[in-house]
Amino acid sequence: YTNLPTAEQVSRFTRVQPASTAMGSSTWTLDELRQALGNQIFEPTEYNLRVLEKIAQRLNEEDIRDYAIHIVGHTDGRGSDADNDNLALQRATIVKEILVRLGVESGRLVVESRGESIPKIYEDPSLDAESLDRARSTNRRIEFLLGEKIR
Repeated sequence: YTNLPTAEQVSRFTRVQPASTAMGSSTWTLDELRQALGNQIFEPTEYNLRVLEKIAQRLNEEDIRDYAIHIVGHTDGRGSDADNDNLALQRATIVKEILVRLGVESGRLVVESRGESIPKIYEDPSLDAESLDRARSTNRRIEFLLGEKIR
């Protein structure tokens, strides 16, 4: 796989009009999207939505639109392995739903879960509370990987 830009790597945001949405209109407000998603697994903040708009725009560009995209969910180390796998999969699925609403072809998007198995930062219990919270926050993430050519 080739890594696509992560949210942290996306430095400029522009408002992108989605090609189509499951909500039946070409645009929606942040509140409408929050209501449509109806859960707190992935908080659709203005920042997150702008990042996803930029990613959707990139995924529809000619040089990569014929490739599968793997949306991989990760969690922090709290909770059981099974719960974390499920949570990571739910987060990745919500990101997929948003990208589809932003005009990315659903059939190209593959959701996967890695749960807590691949942390970016070791969650050392001896860390002070603030450092441990930062480590956990870093480990809760979605990664986008460029997969195989599908057409």
